[in-house]
Amino acid sequence: MTTNQEIEKVTGLEFPCECRGCRGYSADLDSVWDTSQIPNKVAGHYFSESTRRFFHSRINSFRHLAGGSLAVRESLAGDMDNTYRIHRVVLFCRYGTLQDYDIHVNRYNTGAAATKIMRALPDDAVNSCECHGCQLDKAGR
Repeated sequence: MTTNQEIEKVTGLEFPCECRGCRGYSADLDSVWDTSQIPNKVAGHYFSESTRRFFHSRINSFRHLAGGSLAVRESLAGDMDNTYRIHRVVLFCRYGTLQDYDIHVNRYNTGAAATKIMRALPDDAVNSCECHGCQLDKAGR
């Protein structure tokens, strides 16, 4: 495996961290076949059990995109009292990094609306990812 110093020398990019993307370890999102596998594949606490419990969040469905990225449709509490639900679609790159997301813009009142948006996503919807792994891949790692 190539070291970070070798990658920095070839690409001119500097990454002092040891994240999955810098080390070149894919989250292998193509292998996801059940929603219960998603929390173990994506980076950070986004779908951790405690986060999902706090927001009353549920993973409803997912879609594989090109390059090993993943679109996930979820529902969650619309307010602190969980009196109504909102639906949203979130995107993860092949390294499991959550893409920039604005909950106030990307929210839908029905699961059908969120499903329609998820199905309409182009396969290259995650091409603008700026995580370290994706930057290195774009630079020709």
